[in-house]
Amino acid sequence: MRHDLVLRLLARLLIPFILLFGLYVQFHGDFGPGGGFQAGVIIAAGFIFHMALLNFEWVKRHVG
Repeated sequence: MRHDLVLRLLARLLIPFILLFGLYVQFHGDFGPGGGFQAGVIIAAGFIFHMALLNFEWVKRHVG
Protein backbone atom coordinates (compact mmCIF):
# COMPACT_ATOMS: atom_id res chain seq x y z
CA MET A 1 0.00 0.00 0.00
CA ARG A 2 2.98 2.30 0.09
CA HIS A 3 2.59 3.06 -3.61
CA ASP A 4 -1.13 3.89 -3.62
CA LEU A 5 -1.25 7.68 -3.83
CA VAL A 6 -4.99 8.03 -3.22
CA LEU A 7 -4.96 6.01 0.01
CA ARG A 8 -1.91 7.87 1.31
CA LEU A 9 -3.48 11.25 0.56
CA LEU A 10 -6.80 10.33 2.19
CA ALA A 11 -4.97 8.94 5.21
CA ARG A 12 -3.01 12.16 5.64
CA LEU A 13 -6.27 14.13 5.50
CA LEU A 14 -8.37 11.86 7.72
CA ILE A 15 -6.00 10.86 10.53
CA PRO A 16 -5.94 14.29 12.26
CA PHE A 17 -9.74 14.40 12.23
CA ILE A 18 -9.99 10.86 13.62
CA LEU A 19 -7.67 11.77 16.49
CA LEU A 20 -9.49 15.05 17.10
CA PHE A 21 -12.82 13.23 17.24
CA GLY A 22 -11.31 10.78 19.74
CA LEU A 23 -10.30 13.69 21.96
CA TYR A 24 -13.78 15.19 21.61
CA VAL A 25 -15.38 11.92 22.72
CA GLN A 26 -12.97 11.72 25.67
CA PHE A 27 -13.59 15.21 27.00
CA HIS A 28 -17.33 15.40 26.25
CA GLY A 29 -18.22 11.90 27.38
CA ASP A 30 -19.89 13.21 30.54
CA PHE A 31 -22.54 15.08 28.57
CA GLY A 32 -23.56 12.29 26.23
CA PRO A 33 -22.74 8.74 25.25
CA GLY A 34 -19.08 7.98 25.12
CA GLY A 35 -16.14 8.26 27.41
CA GLY A 36 -12.81 6.65 28.00
CA PHE A 37 -13.26 3.30 26.30
CA GLN A 38 -14.85 4.69 23.14
CA ALA A 39 -12.26 7.45 22.90
CA GLY A 40 -9.44 4.94 23.31
CA VAL A 41 -10.84 2.79 20.54
CA ILE A 42 -11.16 5.77 18.18
CA ILE A 43 -7.64 7.04 18.92
CA ALA A 44 -6.18 3.54 18.59
CA ALA A 45 -7.96 3.15 15.24
CA GLY A 46 -6.33 6.39 14.09
CA PHE A 47 -2.88 5.14 15.06
CA ILE A 48 -3.49 1.76 13.45
CA PHE A 49 -4.65 3.49 10.26
CA HIS A 50 -1.50 5.62 10.33
CA MET A 51 0.70 2.59 10.97
CA ALA A 52 -0.88 0.52 8.21
CA LEU A 53 -0.78 3.16 5.49
CA LEU A 54 1.93 5.67 6.22
CA ASN A 55 4.84 4.88 8.49
CA PHE A 56 5.18 1.97 10.89
CA GLU A 57 8.46 3.22 12.37
CA TRP A 58 6.98 6.61 13.36
CA VAL A 59 4.15 4.92 15.26
CA LYS A 60 6.55 2.49 16.94
CA ARG A 61 8.82 5.33 18.03
CA HIS A 62 6.05 7.61 19.39
CA VAL A 63 3.57 5.13 20.84
CA GLY A 64 5.76 2.56 22.43
